[in-house]
Amino acid sequence: MPTGLSGVIAIATNYEHCLALKSDGTVVAWGYSYDTRTTVPVGLSSVVAVAAGYSHSLALKSDGTVIAWGPANRVRRWYRLCWEEWWRWRPATRTTWCCAMRPTTGRRRSRPRRPASPANLGQSVTLTVNATAGTAGMNYQWFDNGTAITGATSSSYVVGEVTAASAGSYYATVSNLLGTATSGTAVLTVNTAPVVSATTGGRYVLNPGQNLTLTLASSIGSSATVQWRRNGRVITGATGRSYTITNATLPQAGYYQAVYNEGAGAAMSVAIFISVVPAATQVLAWGR
Repeated sequence: MPTGLSGVIAIATNYEHCLALKSDGTVVAWGYSYDTRTTVPVGLSSVVAVAAGYSHSLALKSDGTVIAWGPANRVRRWYRLCWEEWWRWRPATRTTWCCAMRPTTGRRRSRPRRPASPANLGQSVTLTVNATAGTAGMNYQWFDNGTAITGATSSSYVVGEVTAASAGSYYATVSNLLGTATSGTAVLTVNTAPVVSATTGGRYVLNPGQNLTLTLASSIGSSATVQWRRNGRVITGATGRSYTITNATLPQAGYYQAVYNEGAGAAMSVAIFISVVPAATQVLAWGR
């Protein structure tokens, strides 16, 4: 082994020679020196992986190109036998030929960024996947419940207008000359009940499962302290300018008010009356 060799991040060996990939992207070779297998091309840099064949050497660069050196007949043999295997990014080393492999640290599997909460009907949702693989160009394909989405071939996928059918598991595959990686899965859930909001007093009728956001009027100063109440009783933790009834149920019906204080004494907001009514049903009767 060469004296003083350091900064090595990967090695490759075969029958009679060795290769070392250094952290600065250069390659050092040693071993059998009666042919050109250990003669590293002058100026070789930006290498991300090395492989050693029986009597030839290979270097994979960050731009996806491969540099080969050694006896000409061996190099030609490698190109003829190994091209398909290398393109698929599969480990393959035999006694007379080999494949260039990229270190696993150069490839990152990423989970798509998922919505922070269930999406509402008509909402726009963006899913994004991040992947790095040197500077080689990457190709993307998004899937919905295992089915490829036509035209979804960029690092982000936008559900332009959410419908009930938009719910599902989304993931992306990312590929380039080095191979293919599959992202983690992002599950998109859809709030099928429409969301309504209230900023003034009045009466609102909700179906079970709907959401309703109650918000103080903008004329009330941002420094005001707030406490929301239902049927005159304090709602624990409801001290923001807005209060949301989530997945409405029958017991949440009642009247809601906010007690706020802007420094000149407490005041009461107008009442907002909430009714929670199940969807209409039809009853059929028969008999005498």
